[in-house]
Order: sequence, then structure tokens, then C-alpha cells
Amino acid sequence: MSETASALFVNSEPISVQRSDVDHNAYHRHNFLEIAYISKGSAIHYFNHTTVTVRKGDYFAIDYNEAHRFSHDSTNTGGFEVINILFKPEFIDASLKGCRGFPDLVAHASINCSYFNLQAPPTGVIYHDESGEVLTLFHKMLREYTQQEPKYSELLRCCLIELIILTLRKIYKNVNDTVITDQTLNRLLEYVGQNFMHSIRLKEISAELGYTQSYLSSLFTQTLGIPFSKYLQNIRLAHACDLLINTRKSVDEISEACGYNDVKFFRRLFKNKLKMSPSEFRKTSRRQPIL
Repeated sequence: MSETASALFVNSEPISVQRSDVDHNAYHRHNFLEIAYISKGSAIHYFNHTTVTVRKGDYFAIDYNEAHRFSHDSTNTGGFEVINILFKPEFIDASLKGCRGFPDLVAHASINCSYFNLQAPPTGVIYHDESGEVLTLFHKMLREYTQQEPKYSELLRCCLIELIILTLRKIYKNVNDTVITDQTLNRLLEYVGQNFMHSIRLKEISAELGYTQSYLSSLFTQTLGIPFSKYLQNIRLAHACDLLINTRKSVDEISEACGYNDVKFFRRLFKNKLKMSPSEFRKTSRRQPIL
């Protein structure tokens, strides 16, 4: 079953903020994005073939066409309440019209987060609001949406961006900010940073640095949490995103500048990762000129 925006968005803007006490419903999919916060009680949440009990203070995101549902938690005797923020990406910026998921959204200039530095998909995590900061945002958005005082839409937009950034912060790992005390790994990272635009093989780097390939591979994965090949790919694609947003270089030129001599492979890899072509990414993510 699919829920459509027309049935849930009561005004012309592609956003809706709702409070609900329904702790059981049927599987359904959305043609919009959702961020839900459990503000009271608990329920069983079914999502992507997993089942988890969500409790007060938990919140999570649902992407386009991801099926999920709530089921009653028999241990919960104090009632249930959830606050839902339903929105389409174009509410944040008109240039995002046609965007169909969080991978495309988070790279936009207003959020400016490299999807490759996320330790998990944004919709694959149950977050917990330890400080109550997120609940404060949800309550503020619910109040603004309900009262609709002058400029409420702009305030909703600011709050939504803040909410997304606070959420991504929980799964964001900026490798450049990681404190690395191992000098061998420092040398490896420095080498990659200076040479990612060229052909790089861990076997060749190992020989140059005087270590075995297996040792460097194990050291890299244990310290940074990802394989060397994925790290190199992330560095190259993050650089490609930066060039697409901030330069007028062609896709062929950017592919070569990022270490991919086969532009067809680069295009395929980029689309597999970001769910859009390099040209589509440039169109939706390029910063608007300041007049």
C-alpha cells in the first residue's frame, strides 16, 4: 500500500508535521520522505525485514518507497505517541525537485554532507535523542506548522535542515578529522591524498613503504573501519562531487582528474553510489550564484 502526498499534505507546501497515537498500522510506502519521533510509550517497528522495539526518545527516517509499519507493543501500558515530519526535498530547495532519496538530499549545498563519509545509510539506524535537543526541534516544527504564523515556512525549513544535520552527525565519520597516531597509516593517508588522481594499488604502496600488503590492509581496516579500496573510492568520488559543484569541468575531465581513465566506469560507479548521474548531481547540487 502506498501513501500519497495529496492525502497527507493539507496545504500547497510539500511538508506536513503531524502527531499520532496510532501504534499499529499496515505496511505502507511513501512517495515522500519521513522522519518520525517516538514522544511517548513504545511500539514494534517493522522496516526492511527487521523488527525493533522503538521507545520514547527514539527517532528514525524513512526514504521513498521503503515499506514499514507499527505494531502494538504488549509491554507498553502507558499509551503511545509519535510525531511525524513528512516532506519532499523541494521544500528545502526548489533545485531538489525530482530528488528521490536521502543520498541525493544530503549532498545538497544547504546540508553539504559527503554521503561517502556516512557510516550507515540514514534510514538504516534507530537514533536516540539523549539530550532532548531533537524533541525540542520536533515540538517547534509541530507548533509552527499548526499555528502558521507569518514566515512559518521559512522557520520550518531552517528547523528541518538543522534536524537532518544533527541526525547525520550521529553517523558521520570525517576521516580527515580522525586522530591517527600510527605513523605508518599517516604516511599511507598522505600518499593517497596526494596521489588519488593516479593509478594506486596497495601492493605497490606497501612495497614503497616497506611493509607487506596484508599488514597495511589489516592496519587500515582496523583503524578506519573501512577497506583501503573503499576509502580510495570515497576520496575520489568526494573530490568528483566537489568539482561538479564548484567548477565547469566536463564529466570526462572530472573523471580523469579523480583517477578514472574509463569515463563509462566512472559514470556507472557514480550513479550506483549516488543514485543519479554526475550531470544530474551537478544540476541539483550546484550552489546558486550570489547576486
